[in-house]
Amino acid sequence: VINCIWVLDAFTGLSGASRLLAACSQRTRDQSLATVAYNDHLPWMPASFFRSQGFSTLEQVETGRFFENTSIVAHLMWRPLVDDAPRPTWDPARLLASLDF
Repeated sequence: VINCIWVLDAFTGLSGASRLLAACSQRTRDQSLATVAYNDHLPWMPASFFRSQGFSTLEQVETGRFFENTSIVAHLMWRPLVDDAPRPTWDPARLLASLDF
């Protein structure tokens, strides 16, 4: 599970996040990578970045509002590393229960 990838603004555009993900893929002994990413209107963990790295959205849930008019959507994202990798699951109710805006 990838909890967070954050690249300093000064290094934006230098493939730092892609390199970090490549290192995760090469070094893990697990069968897949999974993360929770967010819609592209937010400045962190954008789903579009993970899609560009071979991840797909398995499920999504709206978790709240940003500036009252932009929905915050959490995406359960997954990238199998072997053909028969089991798909991850999550409990959206548990995710939502821990949020406090």
